[in-house]
This record gives sequence, structure tokens and C-alpha cells, in this order.
Amino acid sequence: MPNQKAAAHHAAAAEHHNQAMQLHRSASRHYLIGKDYAHAAHQALTAHGHALLALAEADAASRLHGAHLDLPQPPPALPEPKSCCAEQHIVAANHHQHAVEQQAKAGAACQCGDSAETVDAAARALEHAQSAVNHSNAAAMLHATTGGAN
Repeated sequence: MPNQKAAAHHAAAAEHHNQAMQLHRSASRHYLIGKDYAHAAHQALTAHGHALLALAEADAASRLHGAHLDLPQPPPALPEPKSCCAEQHIVAANHHQHAVEQQAKAGAACQCGDSAETVDAAARALEHAQSAVNHSNAAAMLHATTGGAN
């Protein structure tokens, strides 16, 4: 039974990462068009919320496995001098996409009872999630300093 509960948490994490990925891509398009920065910022904030929910679901799954995936936090991604909000959102979206794939892999391995593969895939998903959050934070810093127009 714990495997089904953990698999459900992996699936929920994957869905939150998917939502975050879509929102980051949409925010990036708004920044590239150069209009409606307020809507782009709202999408980015909602994406960040989905990222946090995905991390909470992943944590719940890891607790059911008896594994704690407390990976060291990477340093915050400071925006490159020539980067823009759109680029940061695309990178965040790509990391969320990889997290979706890894959470799906973790859920499938969990259903099959393969604990080693479950923990490994979940750890890779967490690494991507942390990178996505860092790039989202970098986009937020750029938005705060430029108002989105960069």
C-alpha cells in the first residue's frame, strides 16, 4: 500500500511540474512579445507556487519510501548580465519538464517495487526542481530591476 500512496505523490508532483512548465513558457512568450508584463509576472508567480507544491509532494513521497532526499541547495542562480526574463523562464520550464519525466519514472518504479530506481529518479527530479526554482528566482530579480523590459 505505501507504494501506491508514494506513486500518487510522484504523480501529483509531476502534474505540478507540468503546470509550472506551461506557465513559465507562457510567461516567457509575454516577455518576448514585450507586452503585458503584469500578466507574465502573475504567471511566473503561479508557476513558482506549483513548483513549491511539487516539492511538497516529492517530499511526501520520499517520506513514504523512508528516504529523505535532502540534497544540498545549489547557490541561487544570479542572472547573467545579458540574460532576460524570457530566457530565465525558458530555462526554468525546461528543468520542470525534466522533473516531470523523472517524477513519472519514480512513480512507475515505485509501482513496480524498485526502491533504488524510485529514489534515484526522485533525486534527479529534485535536482531539476531546485534548478527550476533558482531560474524562476533569477527571472524575478530581473523583473524587479527592469520591470520586465529587458
